[in-house]
Amino acid sequence: MRRIVLALVLITFAVPAFADISGAKVLPQGILRTTIVPVYAFRNDTFDSDFGFSTDSAADLKFFNTGIALEYGINDWITGAAQWAPGWTIWSDIDLDLDEDAELHRFFDLFAGAKIQVMGPNAPVRHTGMRFAVGAGFKIPLGYPDWDGQYDSDTFEALITGAAGDPAVTAGQPVPSLAGSDLDDPFILSSPDTNQLGVGLRLYYDYIFNQNWWINFYAEGGVSLLDGRAPGLIPHAIAELDGVEDKFDRRWDVEFEIEPHFETMLGETLELGLSLPVKLDYLPEIRLDGDKLSEWESDTLGGAKPFEDAKTTTGPFSTLSVGPTVRLFARGWTVPTEFIAKYTAPVAGRNSSVQHVFSLQIRNYLSF
Repeated sequence: MRRIVLALVLITFAVPAFADISGAKVLPQGILRTTIVPVYAFRNDTFDSDFGFSTDSAADLKFFNTGIALEYGINDWITGAAQWAPGWTIWSDIDLDLDEDAELHRFFDLFAGAKIQVMGPNAPVRHTGMRFAVGAGFKIPLGYPDWDGQYDSDTFEALITGAAGDPAVTAGQPVPSLAGSDLDDPFILSSPDTNQLGVGLRLYYDYIFNQNWWINFYAEGGVSLLDGRAPGLIPHAIAELDGVEDKFDRRWDVEFEIEPHFETMLGETLELGLSLPVKLDYLPEIRLDGDKLSEWESDTLGGAKPFEDAKTTTGPFSTLSVGPTVRLFARGWTVPTEFIAKYTAPVAGRNSSVQHVFSLQIRNYLSF
C-alpha cells in the first residue's frame, strides 16, 4: 500500500487555548493568577490552497491537551507571565488506516514575557475610556520530537529513494509507504508546534463604550531566531537523506483579532462575560536549508523537489476563525475563581486544518 503522508497537523495557531479574555487589562499589584486549560479538538479536513471555504479531505485527528499559565502583577501596570497553553497533549489519535497507531508529539512550546499597560486607569498615561498595552517575550521550545526513534532509518531510506524512481510517482514526488516499514506502535507522525526559539510582540487596544460594553483590538507577531526540527515524520526522513533534518525554518507568523465584550453582574459577587473574537492567522511558507520548502531540491533524490505539490506541508498557511466565549467570575469565593468556556470554529483558510476546538480556562486569583 502506498500512501502520501506529508500533510502537517498545523495547530500551533489553530488552537487558541490560552485566550487572553482580559484584552489590555493587567493584574493589580501583588495578585497571582493561576490558569489550567483543558482542551479537546478534532479535525477531518484541510482548507485548500486558495484562501476560502473549499476543503480537501485529510486524515481524521482528535486530541486532548492540558495547559497551565502563571501570571503575577509586578505593579498596577506590569504583569509578568509564563504560559504553557497549549501544553501537554495527554492523548491524540490520527486515523491513517494502518496497523500502527499514529499520534502527535506531546509537547507544545512555552511563552514567557511581560504585559505592560501604557494607557489605562493606573498606567503611566491615565485614561478611563481606553486601554493600551504591549506584551513582549520569548517562545521557548520544549521537548523536541525524536523522529529517528520512530522508524528504521535504513528501511525508510530504501522506501524514499525507491519511490523517487517509480514511474507511478508524478514529477519525482517520493511517496513512502508507511505500511510494513518498521514503525513504532504507536509512532509520532507530526509535531504541532514549531520547536524553535523565537521572540514575540503583542499589542492590545481596548475602547470602552460604557461599564457593560467594550471592544478589544489585538495583534501579535513572532519571529524565529534559530532553525528548528522537522514538522513531521516524513519531512524529517526526506531531509535526513541530505543531512538537513534540523534546518527547517517557520520564519515568522502574525495574527489579528477583534473581540467585542459584554459584561454584567448577576449578583453582588458573580460576574457574567460574553465575547465573540474573530481572528485571522497567517504563517508564510516554511523554508528548508534556506530555500522555500516547495522549491527545495534533494541531492539524494537526483534534484527532485519532494515537497513541490504538498501545499499543506509547505504553506503558506492562514485561518479565519470565530470563538464564542462565555465567562463566569465568582468574585465572592474565598479564592476568587473565573471559568471561561470557548468554542473555536474555522470559517475560511488556506492549507490549514479545519479544526474545531473546545477549551475551558479555570483561573484562580491569589493575593500576596
